[in-house]
Amino acid sequence: MIWVQSICVQPNHFMISTHEWKKKIKLNNFRPNIFVTNITKPYAEDCWREIEIGKVKLTWIAACIRCLLPTVDQETGIKDPNQEPLKTLKTYRLKPIPYDVSPLFGINMAPTDDNSIGAIIRVGDLVQ
Repeated sequence: MIWVQSICVQPNHFMISTHEWKKKIKLNNFRPNIFVTNITKPYAEDCWREIEIGKVKLTWIAACIRCLLPTVDQETGIKDPNQEPLKTLKTYRLKPIPYDVSPLFGINMAPTDDNSIGAIIRVGDLVQ
């Protein structure tokens, strides 16, 4: 499960203001399973260890290591020649070894108990 927060605001602002990148990053570039809105702090999910969505309890497994897939335009199937947005994420989202080559963006989570396995998460469920 990949959590992405503020992809449509923070990275776009950073990329447009500091690089030649003129296209907007789309949420689908990162193919998240779940996208959380109404969070004011960019990358807040980096600190989430346990959360609940509706009645589903989830626990942090790992930071999401990003590969080249976000550089491929889903509409055309063409990879960005400058490897954006990955190139820009590498300028400020790299972590120490063993993640020093690929940027981290979003988190992977898994159900924490038997009641959460197979439970349904719905659009609009409260995230706590």
